[in-house]
Amino acid sequence: MKLTLKIKLLPTDEQANFLISTIKEANNACDAISEIAWDRKAFNQFKLHKEAYYTIKSKFNLSSQVIIRCISKVTDSYKIDRKTKRQFRPCGSIAYDSRILSYKPSNIVSIWCIDGRLKIPFICHNTNYLPYIKGEADLVFKKGKFYLFQTVEIPDEEIKDVEEFFILNAFSENCQKAEAERNPAFKNFSEKFICFLYERIFLSIRHIFFFQQKVSCCY
Repeated sequence: MKLTLKIKLLPTDEQANFLISTIKEANNACDAISEIAWDRKAFNQFKLHKEAYYTIKSKFNLSSQVIIRCISKVTDSYKIDRKTKRQFRPCGSIAYDSRILSYKPSNIVSIWCIDGRLKIPFICHNTNYLPYIKGEADLVFKKGKFYLFQTVEIPDEEIKDVEEFFILNAFSENCQKAEAERNPAFKNFSEKFICFLYERIFLSIRHIFFFQQKVSCCY
């Protein structure tokens, strides 16, 4: 089962400044990529990469892999529709993959930023799931704190806390969908509808989860 692991970063003040500068630089790059996509009608990942990569590489202080992730972010934002040009929040989330993000012993994460690699301590509600990391992580800046929402793929028998994982998965997906598109129809209807579905499904899962716990205690 693919789920989302919430990881809170504990950077120093200097590291926090580098992280926020990296997030802003990446989202500025996304705006520039979106401009290219809109002007040249290049909404396909391959075509947009060809049109934008070298231009963005020359103008922004970003690694090749971060630029590739930014291009993916822009193309994803245009999958909903192509009626309006996409703009991105300055502190919106940015994606990392294993080439620019890795986890070290003693709860240390090595993450790329505009000043190079940073080694930052982190806390996680269950570090036993870290070996199951598979896929990208989103770096999120929320209320002055930095988080990684890391995709993990865990065998069903290893999942210990269905309720907590479900909440994190719902939050992460909502953040990603609402963060970049700036689509009025999406914000006014789809987001509320998704929240409603998550709430209903979560209540159902919680009921089943606690019922199973109660039954298991009887044996």
